[in-house]
Amino acid sequence: MLHVIMQNIMKEEKKSQSVTLVNPINLEEWICEDYTDIRIIDGVEYVKVRKSHMRHSVSMRKEALRKK
Repeated sequence: MLHVIMQNIMKEEKKSQSVTLVNPINLEEWICEDYTDIRIIDGVEYVKVRKSHMRHSVSMRKEALRKK
């Protein structure tokens, strides 16, 4: 039971640590709610990001973005 509570606390802490990322080619800014949540597809790492005015998130290549 304690283990489940600790997992929930850790999830809540991760959600509050959003990171602003920038595409260096076109200077678009993206918000990543959880930079550690990485999806690997065909050996390429993707993170879920969204723009400040968007509600839904999209997957973008992690290597194409830089931390602001």
